[in-house]
Amino acid sequence: MKRKVYTILTCCFIVVISIVLLLVFVIFPNKKDLKLSLSCKYNNENYLSLSVGDIIEDYYEINDENAEITIEVDKEGIVFINKDKIEGLNAGEVKVIIKAKTSKESIEKSFVVKVFAKEEYRINFVAIKNCTFEGDNIYITNSVFQFRLEVYDKLNKIIENLEYEISSDNTNTIIDKSFATVMIVAQENCNLTFVFNGLSLNCTKSVRFVN
Repeated sequence: MKRKVYTILTCCFIVVISIVLLLVFVIFPNKKDLKLSLSCKYNNENYLSLSVGDIIEDYYEINDENAEITIEVDKEGIVFINKDKIEGLNAGEVKVIIKAKTSKESIEKSFVVKVFAKEEYRINFVAIKNCTFEGDNIYITNSVFQFRLEVYDKLNKIIENLEYEISSDNTNTIIDKSFATVMIVAQENCNLTFVFNGLSLNCTKSVRFVN
Protein backbone atom coordinates (compact mmCIF):
# COMPACT_ATOMS: atom_id res chain seq x y z
CA MET A 1 0.00 0.00 0.00
CA LYS A 2 2.77 2.43 0.96
CA ARG A 3 4.61 1.63 -2.23
CA LYS A 4 1.50 2.41 -4.28
CA VAL A 5 1.04 5.75 -2.52
CA TYR A 6 4.71 6.57 -3.05
CA THR A 7 4.36 5.79 -6.76
CA ILE A 8 1.29 8.01 -7.08
CA LEU A 9 3.01 10.89 -5.29
CA THR A 10 6.06 10.52 -7.48
CA CYS A 11 3.93 10.63 -10.62
CA CYS A 12 2.11 13.72 -9.38
CA PHE A 13 5.43 15.42 -8.64
CA ILE A 14 6.69 14.67 -12.14
CA VAL A 15 3.47 16.06 -13.65
CA VAL A 16 3.77 19.26 -11.60
CA ILE A 17 7.41 19.72 -12.63
CA SER A 18 6.47 19.18 -16.27
CA ILE A 19 3.72 21.80 -16.06
CA VAL A 20 6.09 24.32 -14.46
CA LEU A 21 8.72 23.76 -17.15
CA LEU A 22 6.06 24.12 -19.84
CA LEU A 23 4.94 27.45 -18.40
CA VAL A 24 8.49 28.77 -18.02
CA PHE A 25 9.96 27.77 -21.37
CA VAL A 26 6.97 27.64 -23.72
CA ILE A 27 4.05 29.72 -22.54
CA PHE A 28 5.98 32.35 -20.56
CA PRO A 29 9.50 32.43 -22.05
CA ASN A 30 12.34 34.28 -20.40
CA LYS A 31 12.10 37.94 -21.38
CA LYS A 32 15.86 38.14 -21.87
CA ASP A 33 15.43 35.96 -24.93
CA LEU A 34 13.17 38.50 -26.65
CA LYS A 35 14.58 39.61 -29.98
CA LEU A 36 16.13 43.06 -30.06
CA SER A 37 14.65 45.61 -32.42
CA LEU A 38 16.51 48.70 -33.54
CA SER A 39 14.96 51.29 -35.82
CA CYS A 40 16.00 54.80 -36.79
CA LYS A 41 13.40 57.49 -36.18
CA TYR A 42 12.93 60.14 -38.88
CA ASN A 43 14.51 57.65 -41.28
CA ASN A 44 13.60 58.11 -44.95
CA GLU A 45 14.90 55.56 -47.43
CA ASN A 46 17.87 54.75 -45.19
CA TYR A 47 19.10 58.30 -44.73
CA LEU A 48 18.56 61.12 -42.28
CA SER A 49 19.06 64.79 -43.16
CA LEU A 50 19.71 67.95 -41.15
CA SER A 51 21.45 71.30 -41.54
CA VAL A 52 24.70 72.44 -39.97
CA GLY A 53 23.95 73.33 -36.35
CA ASP A 54 20.73 71.32 -36.18
CA ILE A 55 20.19 68.60 -33.56
CA ILE A 56 18.02 65.49 -33.75
CA GLU A 57 17.29 63.61 -30.53
CA ASP A 58 15.85 60.12 -29.86
CA TYR A 59 16.89 58.92 -33.29
CA TYR A 60 16.65 55.20 -32.56
CA GLU A 61 14.48 52.79 -30.58
CA ILE A 62 15.34 49.51 -28.90
CA ASN A 63 13.13 47.18 -26.87
CA ASP A 64 15.80 46.12 -24.35
CA GLU A 65 17.03 48.97 -22.17
CA ASN A 66 19.84 46.80 -20.81
CA ALA A 67 21.42 46.31 -24.23
CA GLU A 68 24.90 47.72 -24.75
CA ILE A 69 24.87 50.36 -27.50
CA THR A 70 27.89 51.30 -29.63
CA ILE A 71 27.96 53.79 -32.50
CA GLU A 72 30.44 53.97 -35.39
CA VAL A 73 30.91 56.51 -38.22
CA ASP A 74 32.97 56.12 -41.39
CA LYS A 75 34.39 59.67 -41.24
CA GLU A 76 34.98 62.31 -38.59
CA GLY A 77 34.01 65.97 -38.50
CA ILE A 78 30.59 65.75 -40.19
CA VAL A 79 28.44 65.04 -37.12
CA PHE A 80 28.68 64.80 -33.36
CA ILE A 81 26.80 61.67 -32.37
CA ASN A 82 26.12 59.77 -29.17
CA LYS A 83 23.29 57.67 -27.73
CA ASP A 84 21.07 60.70 -27.23
CA LYS A 85 21.49 62.95 -30.25
CA ILE A 86 22.99 63.75 -33.64
CA GLU A 87 24.32 67.27 -34.27
CA GLY A 88 25.34 68.56 -37.71
CA LEU A 89 28.87 70.01 -37.61
CA ASN A 90 29.91 70.40 -41.25
CA ALA A 91 28.30 69.82 -44.64
CA GLY A 92 28.78 66.32 -46.00
CA GLU A 93 27.63 62.71 -45.76
CA VAL A 94 28.56 60.11 -43.17
CA LYS A 95 27.58 56.48 -42.70
CA VAL A 96 26.44 55.57 -39.18
CA ILE A 97 26.28 52.06 -37.72
CA ILE A 98 24.40 51.48 -34.46
CA LYS A 99 25.12 48.19 -32.71
CA ALA A 100 23.07 46.76 -29.83
CA LYS A 101 24.31 43.78 -27.82
CA THR A 102 23.12 41.65 -24.91
CA SER A 103 24.66 38.56 -23.36
CA LYS A 104 22.76 36.37 -25.83
CA GLU A 105 22.40 38.27 -29.09
CA SER A 106 23.32 41.36 -31.07
CA ILE A 107 21.88 43.42 -33.91
CA GLU A 108 22.99 46.42 -35.95
CA LYS A 109 21.45 49.12 -38.11
CA SER A 110 23.22 51.33 -40.64
CA PHE A 111 22.05 54.52 -42.30
CA VAL A 112 23.46 57.66 -43.91
CA VAL A 113 23.33 61.12 -42.35
CA LYS A 114 23.33 64.04 -44.81
CA VAL A 115 24.32 67.41 -43.34
CA PHE A 116 23.47 70.42 -45.49
CA ALA A 117 25.25 73.78 -45.40
CA LYS A 118 23.29 76.92 -44.61
CA GLU A 119 24.40 78.63 -47.82
CA GLU A 120 23.36 77.29 -51.22
CA TYR A 121 26.90 77.36 -52.67
CA ARG A 122 30.44 77.97 -51.44
CA ILE A 123 33.25 79.30 -53.65
CA ASN A 124 36.83 78.31 -52.92
CA PHE A 125 39.71 80.18 -54.59
CA VAL A 126 43.04 78.35 -54.71
CA ALA A 127 46.16 80.43 -55.39
CA ILE A 128 48.67 78.89 -57.80
CA LYS A 129 51.16 81.64 -58.71
CA ASN A 130 51.92 85.23 -57.62
CA CYS A 131 48.71 85.75 -55.64
CA THR A 132 46.99 85.28 -52.29
CA PHE A 133 43.30 85.48 -51.38
CA GLU A 134 42.08 87.33 -48.29
CA GLY A 135 38.37 88.03 -47.99
CA ASP A 136 37.21 89.93 -51.07
CA ASN A 137 40.76 90.84 -52.13
CA ILE A 138 43.35 89.21 -54.37
CA TYR A 139 46.83 90.43 -53.49
CA ILE A 140 49.31 89.99 -56.34
CA THR A 141 53.10 90.27 -56.50
CA ASN A 142 53.33 90.21 -60.29
CA SER A 143 51.16 91.49 -63.11
CA VAL A 144 50.74 87.87 -64.23
CA PHE A 145 49.07 85.63 -61.65
CA GLN A 146 47.28 82.30 -61.71
CA PHE A 147 44.65 80.51 -59.63
CA ARG A 148 41.81 78.03 -59.83
CA LEU A 149 38.39 78.01 -58.25
CA GLU A 150 35.95 75.41 -56.96
CA VAL A 151 32.26 75.66 -56.15
CA TYR A 152 30.72 73.38 -53.52
CA ASP A 153 27.04 72.55 -53.10
CA LYS A 154 25.05 72.25 -49.86
CA LEU A 155 26.49 68.77 -49.24
CA ASN A 156 30.05 70.08 -49.67
CA LYS A 157 30.46 68.29 -53.01
CA ILE A 158 32.37 69.93 -55.85
CA ILE A 159 30.15 70.88 -58.79
CA GLU A 160 31.58 69.21 -61.86
CA ASN A 161 31.78 70.77 -65.34
CA LEU A 162 31.43 74.23 -63.86
CA GLU A 163 30.73 77.02 -66.36
CA TYR A 164 31.48 80.62 -65.45
CA GLU A 165 32.48 83.98 -66.91
CA ILE A 166 35.06 86.49 -65.63
CA SER A 167 35.05 90.19 -66.43
CA SER A 168 37.16 93.15 -65.31
CA ASP A 169 36.27 96.81 -64.82
CA ASN A 170 39.61 97.64 -66.47
CA THR A 171 39.66 97.06 -70.22
CA ASN A 172 43.45 96.47 -70.18
CA THR A 173 43.09 93.33 -68.05
CA ILE A 174 43.79 90.08 -69.93
CA ILE A 175 41.82 87.02 -68.76
CA ASP A 176 42.66 83.50 -69.90
CA LYS A 177 40.70 80.45 -68.75
CA SER A 178 42.73 77.42 -69.73
CA PHE A 179 41.88 73.91 -68.59
CA ALA A 180 41.12 74.06 -64.86
CA THR A 181 43.04 77.28 -64.08
CA VAL A 182 42.67 81.01 -64.64
CA MET A 183 45.56 83.27 -65.67
CA ILE A 184 45.19 87.03 -65.31
CA VAL A 185 47.44 89.79 -66.65
CA ALA A 186 46.69 93.04 -64.81
CA GLN A 187 48.60 96.25 -65.38
CA GLU A 188 46.96 98.03 -62.42
CA ASN A 189 44.46 97.47 -59.64
CA CYS A 190 41.06 96.29 -60.84
CA ASN A 191 37.91 94.44 -59.86
CA LEU A 192 37.12 90.99 -61.21
CA THR A 193 33.51 89.78 -61.38
CA PHE A 194 32.73 86.05 -61.52
CA VAL A 195 29.36 84.90 -62.85
CA PHE A 196 28.47 81.21 -62.64
CA ASN A 197 26.08 80.07 -65.35
CA GLY A 198 22.96 78.26 -64.20
CA LEU A 199 23.67 78.75 -60.48
CA SER A 200 22.37 82.28 -59.89
CA LEU A 201 25.72 82.89 -58.24
CA ASN A 202 28.26 85.68 -58.65
CA CYS A 203 30.99 87.42 -56.68
CA THR A 204 33.54 90.22 -57.07
CA LYS A 205 37.21 90.22 -56.06
CA SER A 206 39.43 93.31 -55.90
CA VAL A 207 42.90 92.86 -57.37
CA ARG A 208 45.58 94.76 -55.44
CA PHE A 209 49.32 95.00 -56.15
CA VAL A 210 51.65 94.46 -53.18
CA ASN A 211 55.42 94.89 -52.95
